[in-house]
Amino acid sequence: MDERLRERLLEALDRFNPCDACLGRAFGYRLTGLENRERGRALKLTLGMLAQAEDDTDALELLARSGLEEATAVLDDPPSPEPCGICEGVLSRCDEFAEAAALELEELDFDGFIIGSRWPDRVLDRERELWDVLETEGEPIKREFNREVGKRVERILGERADPRDPDAELIFDFRPSLDDPKLELNVKPVYVRGRYLKLRRGLPQTKWPCPKCKGAGCSECDYTGKVYLESVEELIGMVLKDAFLAEYHKFHAAGREDIDVRMLGNGRPFVIELLYPKRRTADLRRLEERIEKEVGNKVRVRDLELGEAEDVRRVKDLSERSLKRYRAWVVFEREVSEDRVRKALNELTEREIHQRTPRRVLHRRADKVRVKRVHEARLIRHEGDEAVVEFLCDPGLYVKELISGDEGRTRPSLAELVGVRAECERLDVIEFLEEGDRG
Repeated sequence: MDERLRERLLEALDRFNPCDACLGRAFGYRLTGLENRERGRALKLTLGMLAQAEDDTDALELLARSGLEEATAVLDDPPSPEPCGICEGVLSRCDEFAEAAALELEELDFDGFIIGSRWPDRVLDRERELWDVLETEGEPIKREFNREVGKRVERILGERADPRDPDAELIFDFRPSLDDPKLELNVKPVYVRGRYLKLRRGLPQTKWPCPKCKGAGCSECDYTGKVYLESVEELIGMVLKDAFLAEYHKFHAAGREDIDVRMLGNGRPFVIELLYPKRRTADLRRLEERIEKEVGNKVRVRDLELGEAEDVRRVKDLSERSLKRYRAWVVFEREVSEDRVRKALNELTEREIHQRTPRRVLHRRADKVRVKRVHEARLIRHEGDEAVVEFLCDPGLYVKELISGDEGRTRPSLAELVGVRAECERLDVIEFLEEGDRG
């Protein structure tokens, strides 16, 4: 052994008392194929043999203090082993940490896992000081811990560690305590995409917290925490959450309809993001049937399939570029002729509509003028002062105001072109056209 290296190793033992793994990790990028603890032990054994040959008691005591039993055996009054001054004994407990990790993972359905760790600055600083003394650039403690615990978990569970695309990530956070780290489990969400039909008016798309108590529960909301007891999100989500044994869910949809508007026809695209699921697969056809059986008079789903995170962005993009076909029940202030209604609808077809934010949504939308287009407007039925009409519109066009004019904030409007005040009595979305759907 080079004399300069020997001096540096003895200085490191004196200052830091490194365990085999921490000492070997300082040389972790040399002679691949060895474990760090094997490297560290080999260095200590070499030092021990040289020290015994030269009767260097001080060096042997340093080695015995670091846990080298061979050095302890040749000393008359050896010192007791002391904890590693770098990891403070953490790397000697990898089996224990692996068992804790396996216990967390064994109830999950997952494909691939990864072990992570966070370390206090004092450990990282001492590690860097050790390397400076040894004039090396070693392997970080985080990398060794993650690898060694990961290998043990693989053996316990028979599952592979996969740093590229793991379903589960377990992070040991040693910053609060090296003796008792916090264990954080992160599970990749499961995404289920499909289309929903809302068959009942008065049902919001998403959960609507009580504005007074912000969901905590108060006398105003009868201690439910909600303005409405049910929503599309909750009716679908409760079934999927149960099927995948998820803790929470998030609902993402391609826009939304008003609470008093039904969503019919081919349905509105949506994605359910299931958080912390214990299962990753389910019979989606059966789930469609279950939703229909349990809440089919309110909500139904179709075309359920497993998705991916990117589907959330895709479904939100759809709301900005998808045409919707609406069926509206219109009531005029007085009787109007069918020809007059047809003429007005013809004038609306392929017409640009300048629509200032409706008064009814000013509390949650910026007050500005939006230019939208009506692609089709046709009469389905007419009788006296009532009519049923259909519109095919750009996304974001407010159809109720297209009918009423909203006191001149939407122009032109059906009421303006007919010349008679008109209101939308009922409204349904009957078709959601994605790009390429319209011929």
